[in-house]
Amino acid sequence: NVFKSHLSGADNLGDRPPIFSMIEADKEVSSLTALKTLADKRGIRFGAFYQYVFRGGIYNQIFAAEMNTMVAGTFWDDGSRPSRTEYDLSEMDTKVNWGRARGMDIHGHTLVWYETVPDWVKTAHNTEVEAIMNEHIDAKDKRYVGKIKLWDVVNEAVNDDNTGTLRQGHKWAEAMGNDYIRKAFVRARAADPNAILRYNDFNIESNKAKYDGVKALLLNLKSQGAPVQALGWQMHVTPGSFDAATFLARLNEIADLGFDNYITELDVGLPENANAADYEE
Repeated sequence: NVFKSHLSGADNLGDRPPIFSMIEADKEVSSLTALKTLADKRGIRFGAFYQYVFRGGIYNQIFAAEMNTMVAGTFWDDGSRPSRTEYDLSEMDTKVNWGRARGMDIHGHTLVWYETVPDWVKTAHNTEVEAIMNEHIDAKDKRYVGKIKLWDVVNEAVNDDNTGTLRQGHKWAEAMGNDYIRKAFVRARAADPNAILRYNDFNIESNKAKYDGVKALLLNLKSQGAPVQALGWQMHVTPGSFDAATFLARLNEIADLGFDNYITELDVGLPENANAADYEE
């Protein structure tokens, strides 16, 4: 209700087109102009992470009406690989097939991430870890060849501090050193020769040390022939948390280095006492 009150009568802001959809849960979804249509006019794709727990009904109607891109997620600790020899990708299959049936680009998230390592991986001998990672990448990449257009191969490998260094103290680095990142990209390319392969991270629009660390990582991977093609900017932002001109300069710098830019997880946090100025910003 607070959100609606701030937006009442604000379907058009300046010369911008209508940006909000009118939705009633007890009626068929009706959009003023679909967000995917507005995005397409500017040559960009628009989408979201498909939340499987909300599937069906009004959620699916909204998603299909507004999105032309789906991020389909599967994680190491979500039950999709309960042990080294067991896989359950039925949920992922459902998401991918549903999105493809509606003409969406499918982005896969994520193949290797330090934060979602299950206990059976943590207790594996270090000599087995590279094979475990390769099996995981193969099982997912090969299953969705021609279906998933883009993969987040490695997620959040750079420390979120003022050092720009790579994260340590997790199983991948413990077993393979920092070279696990390059190895993951090489394996992903071998599993799917045509998918776009992306590195994904956060706070790089605002933290210069982290941005410099991510840029150095990309250049190092490129110098070693690793097939990383794109950078994902997560953009967990608040009003005033980054400078637009600085952000644009960084986007251009990454593009000039030969990498595509994607805004991957854009969300804007507002304070509980947000006022009209907060919403406008």
